[in-house]
Amino acid sequence: MASVKLPYTILNAFTTTRESGNPAAVVPLPAPAAPPTELSTDDLLGLFPSDDCLLSVAKHFGLPMTAFPVPLPSSKSEPGLTTSIGPTPSYALRWFHPDGEAPLCGHATLALSSYLFESLGGVKHLRYLTRYHGEVSALLVSDPFDSGREVVALDFPELRGFQTVPKGSERYAEIMSSIKRASEGWKEDEVVNVEESETYVLVELASGADLKAIKIDPARLDAISPKQFLLTQLADPARSPAHIHSRVFGTAPGHSYEDTATGSAHCALIPYYLTAAFSRLCAAHPTAAFSTTSTASTGGTYVPSGDDPLDPLASTLKVSQLSARGGTMSVQWRKPEGRDEVQNGRGPRMGSQAEEDNK
Repeated sequence: MASVKLPYTILNAFTTTRESGNPAAVVPLPAPAAPPTELSTDDLLGLFPSDDCLLSVAKHFGLPMTAFPVPLPSSKSEPGLTTSIGPTPSYALRWFHPDGEAPLCGHATLALSSYLFESLGGVKHLRYLTRYHGEVSALLVSDPFDSGREVVALDFPELRGFQTVPKGSERYAEIMSSIKRASEGWKEDEVVNVEESETYVLVELASGADLKAIKIDPARLDAISPKQFLLTQLADPARSPAHIHSRVFGTAPGHSYEDTATGSAHCALIPYYLTAAFSRLCAAHPTAAFSTTSTASTGGTYVPSGDDPLDPLASTLKVSQLSARGGTMSVQWRKPEGRDEVQNGRGPRMGSQAEEDNK
């Protein structure tokens, strides 16, 4: 097969600077000559080059993630999904890292959406059809904490299903022992709570713990692998503008890493803090909107009102991810819909094919 020169753009997500955030490559692919009338999973896969080709491109960039969007005709937009200038632009979307395909990636979707909103102009809503998570969307919205600022908001499914791992249980001991072997600076007496789902192990630390300073080798987290490891704490409002801090680690064999800044993992963390950890959240941030609403006294969990919807701030948390580069975001949990809205400003461009051609 003859080589084809593909356009690309590299952007930083979950930041407004070049020195922080999580980089991703965006590689727009051509529209199909004859798009299918119905998009099943098999049809969606048929719109893309081979997996080997996509993986080769991702390896070439060597970035945490590469997004591959394929434009779909506007006639594919569902009724009602319209913007002020016409049908919602829709794309089939897949994500690849240098070791394989990712089922979902928040930071690469944020980078892609920033690129498309800027390139298309005048568009406020984008629609993505994905292989593993159905439809996800991106919108341009007002920052809930700064109405004069416009941010990109990703509409993702909530990730729940956590069960408490009781202290003193065999599983608790396995997790603690694994973390101790894989880390430096770990203090088990700072652990507040441990939860586990089919895809995540979540450990909440005390707000006074030095989360950023803990050194972890995710390849050695044998009792957690292949699940993602979420390490988190309530932020001290006297020292941080965020409501919560987080670090996120991938532990799959052959693909262990610390995620610099991620949206998808926070689709699990924010529902956790607004349910299981809600009383602690309110105690740490007594003047925040989620603490001052009447729902805060309903037994320790966030409860939205159907007849009189709450201010979005009542279900939105500010997050600071404490990786080496770091990242920030706001995440709103839309509990009645089972969705999370991951928000951040448009990330800076780090490079593009056009810039390379002009050198």
